[in-house]
Amino acid sequence: AKQGIYLMQSFSQAQCLENGLVEALAPILHQALQRGGKDPNISDWVVALGALSSVDATPAVDTVCEGIIHFAMEQLNRNLAISGLNISQLLRALSRIKHLGVQELTQRLLWRLLDDHRSFTVLDLVSAVHSAVTMYEEDGFGVTPSLFNCLLNLLIQELTVGQRMSGLSCPELMAVSSTLSKAGSEQTDLEGEREAWTVVMRETSRLFAEDPAAVDQMTLLHTTIVVLNCCARVQIRDATFLGLVYEWLATGTVLAALADDLPRRGILASSLAKLGVAGQLEVRELGIKQRQYFLAWSQLLPAALCSGAWEDCGPWFLGLAQ
Repeated sequence: AKQGIYLMQSFSQAQCLENGLVEALAPILHQALQRGGKDPNISDWVVALGALSSVDATPAVDTVCEGIIHFAMEQLNRNLAISGLNISQLLRALSRIKHLGVQELTQRLLWRLLDDHRSFTVLDLVSAVHSAVTMYEEDGFGVTPSLFNCLLNLLIQELTVGQRMSGLSCPELMAVSSTLSKAGSEQTDLEGEREAWTVVMRETSRLFAEDPAAVDQMTLLHTTIVVLNCCARVQIRDATFLGLVYEWLATGTVLAALADDLPRRGILASSLAKLGVAGQLEVRELGIKQRQYFLAWSQLLPAALCSGAWEDCGPWFLGLAQ
């Protein structure tokens, strides 16, 4: 059974897991669950549920998923340890299989997160809250407004109080900014939310200042695009941060790495446009240096020479229009 689980995971990660393989393995997995599910263990079953949630629902797939959900509920009922990583991955999988009635398990996992959040790594905590925000947007997951507010306030508190979320990595920054922007207007504590965004921008700016040899520049560029896009969604416009972004983009050949990546260039261009810093007059009013503005856009402009689908060109033209 364990070998079958990690075979499914391998195909799932390669985005080529098909129902035929799952259907063939389903009886083996079901038998293992019938024996109590102890071997494979809870971590293995979490991996299995993640893989199963990526394929089309069938009676055989649903039967195994329901068995894993029941096994996870037993773990919670017996107050057995479930790691932060397992909880985070379980929530992500549950967000894709609402039709199986996952409300009770979802709520139990989220309350476990609230009670024991200090045992979670930063990335596991943020990923779990992101899944909860995704579930909150749809009915049927059991994420109530009060539970949603508790989780988002927890994330904001972790960001703004203490040092736990200082020195965020690129993956952590992308996860945090995506979660905050997805929550969007649902959050009522606007002052706390703004302070959380300040932390995101400060942490991104810190990475700009680090030795290029210490931070992969392609990863940092992708992170910057995600952060800017998320800021644009909720109209977080900070002149100091945007000035630092332009200063970083204008140095060396940062944007040259996106020469053949028109979709990401388009997201960057449209994000700058939505934030009101794509036009020459706009950047002048914010005190952004004209030289940095022209250097950055001179590297974005060659994107017009790239071949690509027309749907990929739309965001880029939006930025260029400014």
